[in-house]
This record gives sequence, C-alpha cells and structure tokens, in this order.
Amino acid sequence: MSNADVAQKSDPKSNAQDSTIAHLELSLFLAHQTGNRLAAAAALGKLGNTYADLGEFDLALNYYEQALSIAHEINDKRGEAASLGNLANIFTRLGEVDKALDYYNQAQSLFAAIDDKRAEAASLNNIGNAYAALKNYERAIDYYQQALTSERGLGNLRPEGEALANLGLVYADISKFDKAIEYLRQARNIFVELRDSSTTQNIERAIEDLEKKSK
Repeated sequence: MSNADVAQKSDPKSNAQDSTIAHLELSLFLAHQTGNRLAAAAALGKLGNTYADLGEFDLALNYYEQALSIAHEINDKRGEAASLGNLANIFTRLGEVDKALDYYNQAQSLFAAIDDKRAEAASLNNIGNAYAALKNYERAIDYYQQALTSERGLGNLRPEGEALANLGLVYADISKFDKAIEYLRQARNIFVELRDSSTTQNIERAIEDLEKKSK
C-alpha cells in the first residue's frame, strides 16, 4: 500500500481528536510542572470530555474523577460542580441512573451555592431526566417544573422549550394526554420561534400521535 493510499484512508476526525488529546496532555504536563492546579483540573476535564466523545467511558471517568479531586482540594466550587455533572452524564450513558442521580444532585446543590442560575437550571432538568428514566414520574415532573420556572426567569428559550417538551413526554407516559399535548404545543411554539425545524417536526409528530390516542 502506498503512502497516498494511507493518507486517503486516514480519518480526519480521528486525527483531530488525536491532536486534541496530545495538546491537552501537554497542557496537563505543564500545569503539573508549574504547580497550576486550576489549569491541571481544566485540562483533566477537557480530556474527560474528549474521551467521552470517543465512547471511552472508563478513561473519561478517570479524568473527571481526577478533575473533581483537584477542584475539591483547591475549593473551586464551580469546577467541582462541573466535574460532578460530567460524571453524572457518563453514568447516565452507562445506564447507571441511580449513581448519575446522586452526582446530579450534588452538582445542583453546588451550582445553587455559587448562584450559577443557568447551570443550576440545567441540573434541575438533568435530575428530572434521571427520575423519568427511573419511572418516578412525580419527581420528574417536580424537577422539570423547577427547571421550567428557572429557565423562564432567565429568558433562556431553548432550555425552556426542552423543559416543556420533557413535561409533555412525562405526562404522555402517565397517559395524561391532554396535559401532554398542552405542554408539547408550548414547546413547539418556542422551537418555531427558534427556527429549529427538526425539533419542531419531531414535536408535531408526537402531538399528532397523542391526539389520536386521546380520541
């Protein structure tokens, strides 16, 4: 096989990820060398993100746990909360929802403590997702409502639409179709305003299906 054949078969995305990892590992090395623990935690978190994108969840967890440890030691509450959220996301993807829920709750408490309302609202929505996955629909609705109230207060249209859609889907799961349609219509209106045609179409299909069931 010629060099040209090798170049043609190379994956640009894989090459870019390899380059990203090499750059982050260098940043981590330099941070350790200079004793910059905040920079080290940031590099570890980014390495975790990169490996999570690659589906290398064990490596991602390892890097997130190191980032969490450093953030805790240097009293970086924001970094600690972000690491907890990252760990929760991985456990969600692994199907370990109970463990994810524990980390999401810890992240939400820290974001509330540092008054990061946007991140706290996102955490509330994630907690709602976890409860929905566990089929604890009452708790899911409670957290989605809290997230919705927060997002409306912040004027965040897309997360507001997501919270409304999540409420609609949960109400559909418990066969409260009229209420589900009500929330999904509100969500659809927001995604129309955002000109997100793909999400709008998905919601419209869900509404059509529920309207058939409610007859």
